[in-house]
Amino acid sequence: MDFTGDPESTQSPFGPLKVALESRTLESAKKLKNIEQDGSFTFAEERTEADDLNETLARIWTEYPEGLLDLTEANLEKKPLDEPAVDEEPEDGMDVDSKDPAGLMKWEDMVKLRESVGMQLNNARNELWFILELAKTLAASSSFPSNPPAPPVESTVTLSSSKKATKVKQAAKTEESTTPSVPGNGDAPIFPPGTMSMTPFRPSLPTHLEIIRDMELALAAKQSTLEQCEKLIDSAVDEFNKQASASQTFWRDIRQLKDGTDGRGQWAIVPKPDFSKILGITESARDVVIPYAIDEAPASARARCLAAFDLDPSVAEPMTFGARGGRVLQIKVTDSTGAMWTSSAGSSTKSSESLAEIQQAQIEAFDEDLYNEIRDDISRRPGASLDSSSCTLSYSDLRIAFEMVPAKKTNNVPEGHPIANLLLQSCRISLLNILRLRKRRLTSQAGSRPSSVLTSVLQVVRFMDTEQKARNVLTRTCRMLNRSGTEAKVVERNDLAHLNGGQRVNQLLQGDSDYSCIGNVLTLDISGCLGMSVTLSATAPLQVTTSQATFPLVDVNDLADVIAEDLVHQLLILIESALRRKVVAEHRSSVFLDVLEGAVVLPANRAIHVSVSPTFDALRVTLSEDSAVVESASDFDSDTGKTLFSWLDTVAAKV
Repeated sequence: MDFTGDPESTQSPFGPLKVALESRTLESAKKLKNIEQDGSFTFAEERTEADDLNETLARIWTEYPEGLLDLTEANLEKKPLDEPAVDEEPEDGMDVDSKDPAGLMKWEDMVKLRESVGMQLNNARNELWFILELAKTLAASSSFPSNPPAPPVESTVTLSSSKKATKVKQAAKTEESTTPSVPGNGDAPIFPPGTMSMTPFRPSLPTHLEIIRDMELALAAKQSTLEQCEKLIDSAVDEFNKQASASQTFWRDIRQLKDGTDGRGQWAIVPKPDFSKILGITESARDVVIPYAIDEAPASARARCLAAFDLDPSVAEPMTFGARGGRVLQIKVTDSTGAMWTSSAGSSTKSSESLAEIQQAQIEAFDEDLYNEIRDDISRRPGASLDSSSCTLSYSDLRIAFEMVPAKKTNNVPEGHPIANLLLQSCRISLLNILRLRKRRLTSQAGSRPSSVLTSVLQVVRFMDTEQKARNVLTRTCRMLNRSGTEAKVVERNDLAHLNGGQRVNQLLQGDSDYSCIGNVLTLDISGCLGMSVTLSATAPLQVTTSQATFPLVDVNDLADVIAEDLVHQLLILIESALRRKVVAEHRSSVFLDVLEGAVVLPANRAIHVSVSPTFDALRVTLSEDSAVVESASDFDSDTGKTLFSWLDTVAAKV
């Protein structure tokens, strides 16, 4: 501050006053927190009201972990001053009486139980070890009356002559005082068991070999005892663990079976009534697991499968069945050409095998019920014929006959057509599934009603007929294209051969899935073209995929017309692309495909038409000019032996 001017003047001395604030002065305006050793200052951070509130909230949250949800002004006014604002949680051991005795244990209770069992086992281990050590001590001390322990060995330290003389005198006095008063022959005295004698007696010292042998025997006995104790303790621990987890494991398995994850179709979950008490409103009976019978057939069929055994060795047939017909079901399939497929009526069993005889009797009884089911189903269908010993069903071009024939026994594998055997096994599986569904509906009315036995047979037959007709159409088309010089092949892909195919087959056999899993895809691959494919299913109409669309086809007989029409379109596209590559560049723009006319237009008002008959006998390509067909020598026919591309080379040369 500078004071200038006359003091008597009227001008104030504070007029020229100037104040300057440096940056350090501004920094020092903050609250100083610490002065470092190097002289620098550390200032405290600026705190806002929000920071103070957050710190207070964190402190309250730390003091009350459960939060302040239960804190209200009314409750705080009611509570005395010496009680905490938040009630403490009761300890785990205080609510034992409030637990449901019939409920499952919690994880914390199981951990505590496991720790308690472990402590008890550890105490038992220590007590057992103490007993073993005590037993060994008693066993070692039992020989003291006859073999007292040897006296302690004198020290080997060299003593002075005076001390030696003193010890010799003391030893002499001891010998005189301990001389036995009772005359004897010097043998060891006999004392009652459990007493200790200090009579000087020098037994014969054992040899080193005897000592080593005794030590080895003692060590071997000790090791054997320890191993036995370890096995006993480990078995006890395993038993405790199994007991601790048995309840939880059992009810988990019950829950899985009830939910149907593992036991669908094999187990029944029914409530177990408790006759000792009356259930309350909130109580319910516990569930128990009852396995289904292995034989799903009714009681009448099972009774026919029971065998009586005769123990008389002179009897030729040791087993006797109550009602055994000796006949099995046989299926005969006849196609339109008159060829017959017959299923096997024999079994590769021997009469000396009891198990095979029982299985054969079960098959005979099962086939009798199966034939009655099939006969009853066929009688309701139109176009069926019935007689005294067989029944016949017609489907498409096939005739399926069912009849009961005498069973044949052979040592070889029973022969029969694979398709007929497949239909027979399909009927048997269908009847098993029907019986299983009927048994399920005894305990629960939920679920679908069992279908007919012939449903699966008709689905398989329809699938076979559709697949055979579709395969014939694609095969004839492939042969026609190969004769014309165009590479083509039929590729087959079975859905069951893909991933999870085995699982689908198992579901089909167990009745958990219908025959929709049976499918096949036939694809016609044509070189230079998109090709076409046919998707077949046992329960749905076939799907046809052409170069233009994908659509279902109800009648398989119309497949030839669809394939022929789409093949003409694909061949025209192939011819157009081939000619545009072969002709010169100046005429290339004049070659195009006329979709409406169904022809490939060439220069000079020429056009190429393709015709394919639904029978796929031959492929014909016609070259026309001014709506008039040129001489027939210029046309292409696949039966002439020439290739389509060589004929296109000739046409390109003319253009």
